[in-house]
Amino acid sequence: MKKLQFSSTMFFLLGLFICLSFSSCKKKDDPSPSGSSETAYLYTGRYTTPDGRKFLMGAFPAVPTSNPDMSKLTELTGTSVATFTYNGFVYSWDGEASTMTKWKVEDNLQLTKLDILSFVNTGISGNNFGAAFFSETEAYLPGLRQNIMVKWNPADMTITESINVQSPNTTYEAWNWRTYISGDNLVIPLELNDFDKLTVESKVIVAIFNTKNKTITYAEDNRVPGNSMMFPDENGNLYSYPSATTPFMEHYGPDNNYPAQGGMIRINKGESSFDPNFYVNVMEVTGGAAIMGMFYAGNNNWLVKQYKSESDFPATEDLWDFWNKELEFKLMNHDAKTSVAFPGKSNGYSGNNSWFIVDGKYYHQNPNKVTGNTEIGTISANGWEKIYEIQGGDLSDLARIR
Repeated sequence: MKKLQFSSTMFFLLGLFICLSFSSCKKKDDPSPSGSSETAYLYTGRYTTPDGRKFLMGAFPAVPTSNPDMSKLTELTGTSVATFTYNGFVYSWDGEASTMTKWKVEDNLQLTKLDILSFVNTGISGNNFGAAFFSETEAYLPGLRQNIMVKWNPADMTITESINVQSPNTTYEAWNWRTYISGDNLVIPLELNDFDKLTVESKVIVAIFNTKNKTITYAEDNRVPGNSMMFPDENGNLYSYPSATTPFMEHYGPDNNYPAQGGMIRINKGESSFDPNFYVNVMEVTGGAAIMGMFYAGNNNWLVKQYKSESDFPATEDLWDFWNKELEFKLMNHDAKTSVAFPGKSNGYSGNNSWFIVDGKYYHQNPNKVTGNTEIGTISANGWEKIYEIQGGDLSDLARIR
């Protein structure tokens, strides 16, 4: 009886996976700004080569199902690289040159460079995955470490305004790993951990920039440890899920001043503070020893990646050993506070934080630290299903262009 109930849950969620999508998704026959109605998908890979680390990107008629030919991909300059898609175009950030490049996807799926916008005068540089697009003419690039929020126009590639903002009152740096649009707000989670010192992650801090009044506030919550990632649901609410680094610090670090592990909280759409009435201790629901990643599956359901017990923890305080381990999946409903086992697998640092939802399908990656290759797969009723393996690299971006 249990087995039948588990199977029906899986197929119910598969329907949700197909229906939900948090990437820009258009109908196949919708015309793109380039005049083409052909479907196009962006693939960006990060590769380790004899000449150093390289970022390569390409456009494909469908999500790749085999290792892309590196010789047919476009190389992006720099080592601090991020790619974005919006309104049928591709944008690439070069953190070393402090530039954003706009690319057109031709009918033959070749990428043509259209324009380059320099952010040198703003002071923003380095890793920045935070570009956020509100409309065809309104986008933002945050630079909280530089006390600035830059408003720019993706259509004509010009800087519209440089807005002075207050930096967060914290000893930790504000890494722009991801940003999230919530109504008129741009939400930016801050990275609070210090791996070298095994410093306690005592609270969550997120920056909330209101695009209408051009002000920034900081929302804090000490019910849960710090986390630099969030996840949106289909209603536009943003969840701060348990931090993957906190159990590492708690287990090996000298400080015992920790909030409860496994807590999940949320900011409701358009709000500027965490909901005081929402809190779920995921570890209590799933019975895990350490939550290493969570991925929203629709209708209050989550895929939870976790250590089953502390006996699985590495014997030494090696951060990479802690993350580069095969972990178990649980399927959790945060409303009912119930969970069931899920036939999946996952390991590796990149796999903990790298998720891509394209056309309602969830993609995940499994890096292999021994071979240097990365397995790309999906979650389905059969659990983890391998699609292909990236040779000598991993997945940096996967998105629908048009």
